[in-house]
Amino acid sequence: MPLDKLIPALVAFQSAVKAPPKTKENPHLKNKYADLQDVIDTIREPLSANGLAISHEVFGMVLTTKLLHVSGQFLTTEMPLLMGKQDMQGLGSALTYARRYSVSALLGIASDDCDDGNGAANRATPANTNNPAHANSGPQNPCSESQQRRIETLWQELGRTESALKKELQKTFKVDSVSLLSVPDAVMVIKSLNDLIEKKKAEDEQKAAPTGS
Repeated sequence: MPLDKLIPALVAFQSAVKAPPKTKENPHLKNKYADLQDVIDTIREPLSANGLAISHEVFGMVLTTKLLHVSGQFLTTEMPLLMGKQDMQGLGSALTYARRYSVSALLGIASDDCDDGNGAANRATPANTNNPAHANSGPQNPCSESQQRRIETLWQELGRTESALKKELQKTFKVDSVSLLSVPDAVMVIKSLNDLIEKKKAEDEQKAAPTGS
């Protein structure tokens, strides 16, 4: 799909929008962040002024977020809903987090305090863990236990060994354990593994399908 109308509108939006106020504090990391309502209040007017809108849909346990333009053009991003508690409260928390994270990423706005860039470097640039200053420090936005279990389960579904997982983590993220992944990295790993499993299932079904005489 061409994006010749959406991209200029997004550029104009980013020129006009201000950073959402970071009015909340993470009690564990002691960092400031903008909650979902802060983000929505900040983006609503500049989105509308540039013919843009945001929509969300949930399919299975994946949140799909779309940036829509009045021309009909759109951009899409997906994020798994990873629940710490398997109840409606857990689902609500997962939806709120996923909506805030997806909207911020899609629009290119900062809703978290990244500690003058150091937090972003630890979360988004795993190779920086080669720096001795960060050698013994974990991610500032560590993945949850449910994300860790999900990665390990999906890896096992693919029939791969624990040592192979460690090698892959070292190669791609420069860490030795799933627990040392950041939230964005864990989300990326889960999505990649889900894609591999779906591809494997499709290939197995194709192989099992009867061939014509």
